[in-house]
Amino acid sequence: MKKLLIVYNPRSSHHAAVKREILESARNLRGWMVGKYEIKPTSFTDNVQNLMRLVSDGDLVIVAGGDGTATMMVNGVLEAGKDATVGVVGYGNLNDIAGMLRTRRDEFAEDGAKAGFDGVAEILKRYEEGKVTELYALDVKVNGRHWRYAPCYYTMGLLAQATTMMEDPKVRKKLNTGKMTSWYSLRMAVWWYLKHRKGIRLPEGSLNGAMMEVGATDYLAVNGPSVARIMKGGEYWRDTEEFGSTVQRLGKFWKMVGFGLTSVRKGIPLVETKGDVIEFAGPSTVEMHVEGEYERMIDVKKVEVRKGEKSLKVIVRE
Repeated sequence: MKKLLIVYNPRSSHHAAVKREILESARNLRGWMVGKYEIKPTSFTDNVQNLMRLVSDGDLVIVAGGDGTATMMVNGVLEAGKDATVGVVGYGNLNDIAGMLRTRRDEFAEDGAKAGFDGVAEILKRYEEGKVTELYALDVKVNGRHWRYAPCYYTMGLLAQATTMMEDPKVRKKLNTGKMTSWYSLRMAVWWYLKHRKGIRLPEGSLNGAMMEVGATDYLAVNGPSVARIMKGGEYWRDTEEFGSTVQRLGKFWKMVGFGLTSVRKGIPLVETKGDVIEFAGPSTVEMHVEGEYERMIDVKKVEVRKGEKSLKVIVRE
């Protein structure tokens, strides 16, 4: 019997919809052995290790949640080295991964997700129609050791640290009502930036052997078509080698405004690359973020970003 694993986050912004459109639908499914995994409030690593133990070759996995939940599942499958297929239905705030695959709830039908929407049926339909392609995620290594796979993007510095505002209890309480749009998250990010922008810089170091500009605040590696939903990236996620990256100096307000407007209207100013190596002058503390998952790393000497050697089968809406 075919096996379906449903991965979901009970603390996501739209969990009521997940329960109605995914979990209840799965109970009535015939011809599949259905398993469920609820993301634990422990750590990224703990959840990835749990998922590695659950997934098997030939499985179909449906991820119902935001970018953090989807990133955990991508890392679990790739680190386990299993030949599984992943379908993502976006129930988060920004849903960059679901947007890349065109599987946000509001993209399944021209008039948007409506009463009676069945996320399990929609993913199974595309799976049975063979709408499956290969995703080549970024492989981020820290001090020579694998740290994360990034399906859409990886950031280091000011923009990475700005994501911590999403965990503010007041912000999280509003998000959990399921009534806030992505614009609320962006508004909170702007507020955080105005408050903290002057004190955050990348440590002194080099990118691919050339010294980074003094005062640089951010390194971005972009693999997918969007960052924070509204900034345009690129269609690198199907490419086996290339992605786009940039180093930016965004501590000054006018610089951030210019970067933001350009990124929204024309796209993030990226340089195509087959690999980046960032080396710091000495062991450093660095803020890092991969879709929905933030971590402050200490004693960082070198960060390497390249495409992962292994691909992931993903369901797309094409």
